[in-house]
Amino acid sequence: KYFLGGELDSVMNYPFREAIIDYLKYGNYDRFYSPCKMLSSHYPKHNADLLMNLLGTHDTERILTAVGDRDASAVPYQERGEHRMGTDRRRRAVSLMKLAVAIQMSVPGVPCIYYGDEAGLEGYGDPFCRLPYPWGKEDEALLSFYRTITAARRKEKIFEEGTLSLVHADGEILCYERHGEDEVIVVLVNRSKMPYEFRATCIGEEIVSGKTAETHLIEAESFAWVKIPKNADYTVFVQIS
Repeated sequence: KYFLGGELDSVMNYPFREAIIDYLKYGNYDRFYSPCKMLSSHYPKHNADLLMNLLGTHDTERILTAVGDRDASAVPYQERGEHRMGTDRRRRAVSLMKLAVAIQMSVPGVPCIYYGDEAGLEGYGDPFCRLPYPWGKEDEALLSFYRTITAARRKEKIFEEGTLSLVHADGEILCYERHGEDEVIVVLVNRSKMPYEFRATCIGEEIVSGKTAETHLIEAESFAWVKIPKNADYTVFVQIS
């Protein structure tokens, strides 16, 4: 009733945040069905297109910590402020965080970036998620990724106006479509340690890299946004080396 009763224009999309983290960290794909159903059938479209899609806020763990670090209960409270991931754990956390951002930027709604996430800040829940912005110590590779993916999103009206349909979800790969009038953007998220291959019956454009081909390789712990004509067929399968 908060939408249909004229109470609110938008809400903070915490259910999708939790679904993203649960999927990327644990492979729990069942959690994806409920928020997708809400977006596609329960929410009025004009409200779904205005949802505040967030991965972190002043009340939550930093997204980098949420997808890659130990649960807060494993770290004594007095140590949480100074706790940081080791090199190997952080490297994988960054890979999973990029997948989280790829989902955040490609589902209906407005992506909301909590300051410092794009610079690689870590931190458990309030107050440890409220550290100052790391001026001069930003993760430059992560900043570059954010600049690239936000620019790619802005180019595509489908992400602003298109509908969503979930095609496939399992413990390794997630596939959903954003539909425009004449085109479809197929979003593929590979959380596994194996590469996958996307094959279409036409030339498709991977809109983040700009690559155009019938076949696109989605590396381990990577993603692709492939734009194809609306009536084109495609398949996704494990690459055999």
